[in-house]
Amino acid sequence: MKRGLESKIRTLVERESRSQAMDEWSEFFRTMDLPLFNYRFDHVLQVVRIAKYLAEETSANVDVVVMAAWFHDIDRPGIDNPPTPLPHGVGGAERAREFLLGEGVDSATVERVCDAIRKHPGYTLKAPLEPLEAQIVWEADKLTKVGLVQTVRSIILSTRYEPNPTMEGILEQVRKALPQLREIVASMHTEPAKRLAKAWIQNIEFFINKLEGELNL
Repeated sequence: MKRGLESKIRTLVERESRSQAMDEWSEFFRTMDLPLFNYRFDHVLQVVRIAKYLAEETSANVDVVVMAAWFHDIDRPGIDNPPTPLPHGVGGAERAREFLLGEGVDSATVERVCDAIRKHPGYTLKAPLEPLEAQIVWEADKLTKVGLVQTVRSIILSTRYEPNPTMEGILEQVRKALPQLREIVASMHTEPAKRLAKAWIQNIEFFINKLEGELNL
């Protein structure tokens, strides 16, 4: 092949396909009345699912854990939204308190829920949180970052953070996240959370290796 010809062809095809893709997305968004991907709700669903499992595998109060898991990010701003007046753990606790008291939940239980919500932010822990319910909610929240569910979620969101990515670029983003994910795994303190974290980060490493193998024939 003539020197430089393939590069010119690639430039032409990329330019043409970009224009087509932008037109397709613009038309698609004009007809939508739902978000392309409700990341926050999907995340909360996963946190609740994991929190129930961890609570049932330990001596944690399941009701406290589940209520805290549902409310833990309710005051967290979206990607482009301005910061909330209070840290989202504090603001979320206040919103949970108002709602749960209004629903007739006893004040002692409400305070335990609020305590777990306030303590859930942060990506690493040197010592376990007290009481156990707070630790469980923290672990459930962070475990959603470790597995293949978060990997898929990150791929979906990658076009929001870095438009027009290639698969190689997405693979690199997943690979770059591994050091932080290993720190999260090391911060798990309950035995069921340790088991899940160890298995799930191995799933990500396996995924990276397999995807890299397909991309680099």
